[in-house]
Amino acid sequence: TRALQLDKKSPTGHLVMVEILSRTGNMDGAQKHVEKLVKLQPQFGAAYDQLARIRKFTDADLPLIRQAEKALKHGMPPKERCNLLFAIGKMYDDCGKYDEAFDSYKQANLLRKHRYDIESDADLVKALHRAFTAKNISVLAQNGNPSAKPVFIVGMPRSGTTLMERIIASHPLGGGAGELPQMVSAGHKLFPKGERRKSLKQLQDDLSKDKIEEFTEDFLRVLEQAKGDATRIVDKMPGNARYLGLIHVLFPNATIIHAMRHPLDSCLSCYFQNFAELWWTNDLPVIAREYTLYRKSMEYWKSVLPEGTIIEVQYESLVEDPETHARRMLDGIGLEWDPSVLEFYRKKGVVRTASVAQTRQKIYKSSRARWMNYAEHLGPLVNGIAPYLEEDRELLAEHGIELPSGGGWLKRLVS
Repeated sequence: TRALQLDKKSPTGHLVMVEILSRTGNMDGAQKHVEKLVKLQPQFGAAYDQLARIRKFTDADLPLIRQAEKALKHGMPPKERCNLLFAIGKMYDDCGKYDEAFDSYKQANLLRKHRYDIESDADLVKALHRAFTAKNISVLAQNGNPSAKPVFIVGMPRSGTTLMERIIASHPLGGGAGELPQMVSAGHKLFPKGERRKSLKQLQDDLSKDKIEEFTEDFLRVLEQAKGDATRIVDKMPGNARYLGLIHVLFPNATIIHAMRHPLDSCLSCYFQNFAELWWTNDLPVIAREYTLYRKSMEYWKSVLPEGTIIEVQYESLVEDPETHARRMLDGIGLEWDPSVLEFYRKKGVVRTASVAQTRQKIYKSSRARWMNYAEHLGPLVNGIAPYLEEDRELLAEHGIELPSGGGWLKRLVS
């Protein structure tokens, strides 16, 4: 701890302390540390970013926001400017100043914009669907690990996966392992660029009984590090949505929970989040294409996996009626009801997620229909995901968003 103590020459050490405190649940301590850092280093964008992640802002904080905007006028590395802009966006969003918030988020994403190969992504999704047909899955799953311990929560990032994990992990027999990279890594190794067409024979060679046994035992060892005595442990990597065929082959008795959220809220929340490496989140049209890939993947897996393998949980329904949907999740994964799961925010333990602050709060409803505050800015996003917005046509029109007439032709176009 002494090595991480703050002095005016070591802001990074203090940020590490803030990270440790927030992830272990000491939000008050984290806030005090980062507020001190902001005063000492008023042009350190990462400090504002951390502060924005762990507290809510009101109009009483406008002087602090003005201070942050003033810092933008000084020279700083692009990464620090990007961090600062994301923080200002969050501050303005908390204060209900949505135009100012969107402008800051837009500038931040422009600075952070990174080339992303969406075509390669789409090719991988097609390869997975070609390989993991219902018949192939049935054949390959015969060598799968029988454990029902893994629970996979999948979906778009920022769709409620963390909330769902925390509910399950708060059960006496539940645990949460965070976002594990193993399944994504295995999928990329199975289908590297240039080798994405595979016959059943090739898959049987790649997923032989010995290889499945080795991989699944290694995976369970990593999973159990979260809570060795739990009978159900969650891997909440959202991107596992692509690999559900592979997951079912490896663990045919595992349960998959699909975290669903309103398309516009889900996509907009990705655009507003200062992710470390999700490069597709920096451009609204690219987010729309990524969202379409995700939805098409989920539709496919629902059609080929055995009934009951996937449990769908709507984020908005969960926050409106937590007990009903928490009961449904626990029943689906084979755990008896325990009311303590609704007090997940009281549980101690390390949290590894961009939603760290939310895990220390009671369930709140303020993130529902967030898109309405930003309707006038969402044209490029709406155009890209119009087929998934049909049921909200009238509501969208009330907020000045007109969907193309006859959504059916557009849905066929993108399928």
